[in-house]
Amino acid sequence: MSAGFGNTVNDPFVNRRFVRADVEYLLDFVGAEVSLLYSPDLGDSDWTPLAKQLVNDYKISPDISKITSAVLVQGKVLARDGRAGSARVTTGLGVGVGLVSTSDDLVALGDNSESAMATAEQEHLAWTMSLQSEATWGGIGIRLRMDRVTYTEVIATETEEKKSPVCLSLGLLLRG
Repeated sequence: MSAGFGNTVNDPFVNRRFVRADVEYLLDFVGAEVSLLYSPDLGDSDWTPLAKQLVNDYKISPDISKITSAVLVQGKVLARDGRAGSARVTTGLGVGVGLVSTSDDLVALGDNSESAMATAEQEHLAWTMSLQSEATWGGIGIRLRMDRVTYTEVIATETEEKKSPVCLSLGLLLRG
């Protein structure tokens, strides 16, 4: 089990901060994991300087869609890298599916039409892939993790857009 916090790293318009909890079942070097992510909507505090400049200075409306929560289920393979002093260092790769909830920022979009409001809150089936590295000392450790979550969203009931945010997180790991 692990819990941590993280941030999206590849969206030019928003910086999403999130908390996460992961529960895993491991058999030697293969396993399964369920992850829950939650990201509160902080309004324009989530906007990057580029988004603020586009909206406030140039009156350009970027499509800002924010992940608000996700449930990810992955199978994973761990490579036991060995030991560094008293620490056991492990690297792993996971692949799976998930359900992602998103919320469009209608203020940034500059669109309060019925079609925009109809698709402002959405749930998406997603593919997910992760790379993680962890160091443990007995039953406690730290985990650095990068997840890519890929899904397609509908904008104002007219346009489909593929999204693929990368989430980087750091967490505390407990193993029994």
